[in-house]
Amino acid sequence: MIFFLLNSYGLLLSEELTPEEIRNNVFTAVIVCGLVASIFFVFPSILRKFIYHVILGVPSFDENYKFNQKNLRFAYKISGCHIVLADVGARRDQYLFLITYLKRKFPNTGKIDLSTLPRLHQNYEDIDQVFKWLGMHLDKDQKVAFLDFLIDLAFYNEKLSSREMKLIYSAGEHLSMSRKEIRSMLSVRHKFYEEKANRQQQNSRRRSRSKVSERSKKKEALKILEINTDSVSFEQIKKAYRKMAKKHHPDRFHGESEMEQEKANERFAIINEAYEYLERLMN
Repeated sequence: MIFFLLNSYGLLLSEELTPEEIRNNVFTAVIVCGLVASIFFVFPSILRKFIYHVILGVPSFDENYKFNQKNLRFAYKISGCHIVLADVGARRDQYLFLITYLKRKFPNTGKIDLSTLPRLHQNYEDIDQVFKWLGMHLDKDQKVAFLDFLIDLAFYNEKLSSREMKLIYSAGEHLSMSRKEIRSMLSVRHKFYEEKANRQQQNSRRRSRSKVSERSKKKEALKILEINTDSVSFEQIKKAYRKMAKKHHPDRFHGESEMEQEKANERFAIINEAYEYLERLMN
């Protein structure tokens, strides 16, 4: 681009220019290129900030920004949006978790519109400015609580991305927390979710065994009533029960030996237990 400008003005190829004049013209061309680059790359950013913070009145997190509950919630909200956008998974549930958390922590600071959250970070691309503002105003316990909030939100999907990790360490740095402290907090949370996953697996295995046990008990109860299929209605079960109860009722063995009567009583009790189990299961 420099040589294009020089060539365009005939500054570099002219035989009438002295070496010193050529050097000066090259320097001028470099300055011009720098200005052009500023216009294309830097000026839009400055203009955007001017429109957001001066014309539209979007708050700027500098030393003059007042520290109160409303502005603190706003800082939490912006930071939370950056964490959500740093995640690689589904974000809607994470945004809902963010809203629930903010409502619980700041109950008297107004409603939060879910539809505005995904665009909020665009006004605050430099999240470090928000972290610096928090670092200026929060005490030690509040800093720990804020970082704990970021970690909670990042671990919502029970996985931590490298971008989320970077944001958490950046926040900790601006909050004057050591990397050792941050690692300790991450380790505690990681262990919590690891234990939670293990408990869920154990519960799942127990439920699976319970289902197998229930199927086995049902099959055994049906077998007692001489029903050979699992696909049976309750009316069919009642019909089978009446038939078996009549067949094995103790009164039919009144004239038999004491041992036979005892066996009949046992069979009749087993038939009743099988029917009562199936009745509970089906109803």
